[in-house]
Amino acid sequence: MKNFYDILGISKTASDKDIKKAYKKAVLLHHPDRGGNEEKFKEIAHAYEVLTDKEKKQIYDKYGEEGLKQGGGAGMDPFNMFPFNMDPFFRQRQDQQVKKCDATVVQVEVTLEQLYNGDKIIKTVPLNKICSSCKGSGAKDKYIPQKCEECHGKGIKIIRRQIAPGMIQQMQAVCEKCGGQGKVIDNKHKCQKCNGNKVVKNNKKFDIHVTSTLYNGKEILYRDKGEEHPGFNRGDILFIIVEEEHKLFKRNNKYNLYIKKTINLVEALTGTYIIVEHLDKRKIYVETHEVIKPNTYKKIIGEGIPQGKGDLIIEFEIIFPLYVDMNYRKQLEEICGQNVDNVDVSKMKEGLLLDHYLNTDKNEEEDDMREGVQCQQQ
Repeated sequence: MKNFYDILGISKTASDKDIKKAYKKAVLLHHPDRGGNEEKFKEIAHAYEVLTDKEKKQIYDKYGEEGLKQGGGAGMDPFNMFPFNMDPFFRQRQDQQVKKCDATVVQVEVTLEQLYNGDKIIKTVPLNKICSSCKGSGAKDKYIPQKCEECHGKGIKIIRRQIAPGMIQQMQAVCEKCGGQGKVIDNKHKCQKCNGNKVVKNNKKFDIHVTSTLYNGKEILYRDKGEEHPGFNRGDILFIIVEEEHKLFKRNNKYNLYIKKTINLVEALTGTYIIVEHLDKRKIYVETHEVIKPNTYKKIIGEGIPQGKGDLIIEFEIIFPLYVDMNYRKQLEEICGQNVDNVDVSKMKEGLLLDHYLNTDKNEEEDDMREGVQCQQQ
């Protein structure tokens, strides 16, 4: 008699999360639809059923499987417990056992002006819709689609191939003849409107209301407004906001706005005022009286993203002059409290030249060393 913990490949102290993870891994490996052994699959499902039921687990841990048999308890269908949907275009919700079409993901590009001021965007999305002519059967008149002989109505085929002497690889693939549907329709019986595809393309318009609460990467979900397919619940539409880069403003978080302004050295020392044209065309006047140092920031409270009550942050970039006339040196010395009269310029130049030659000799030595290493490596 096999141990339930050994069947799932876990220890007796495994958590519920570990049990579930081990079960999924084992099922994927041994499910009959994927070429696994049906008896092994039932063993795995039974072990999982016991170990995830607190009462049954306590009985099993104390008395073993014999205690469970005496205590009774109805089992479950392992095939219903872990369903597999082989159609490549759709998924099956394992938690609710409800088939649903995949969500359609659409990117919505917006400008920072649109996000700040608000706007409405009309987005046209091509979606599959059940054919109104054949009602999703794919066939005209009252013709009944026939079971596919290639896959025997399963929609999948098991493919085996030899990859080495004594080694056979087994894998499954969607049946090419029926496209995973399990049924086929003769060409002469196919619906003329959908050509046997059961669905037709239909352009649907959606109104996207852009507000300042949105941001780059924000998702907007329209539930049950997406793709249609026979035998499946209607899918969802998922719009994802993609914010275009602005030439002046940037967002440094969801609510604050950032802008860089350039001023000259005189303005940085004596004060200045600048005009910022906001995203809604308003003009904001900013006046400074203090000395502005490089990389200084100034915050304008409440002028960021409106609904987030963010701020506008201005970074000052100072442009220094390339040349200063020596006639103004005395004035600059008095303003800055710096006197350079006692500095021996000739020694400074000699020192600079000496440093230059020392650095040059050092660089040449390093080059020689690198060349020597290269020779040794050869």
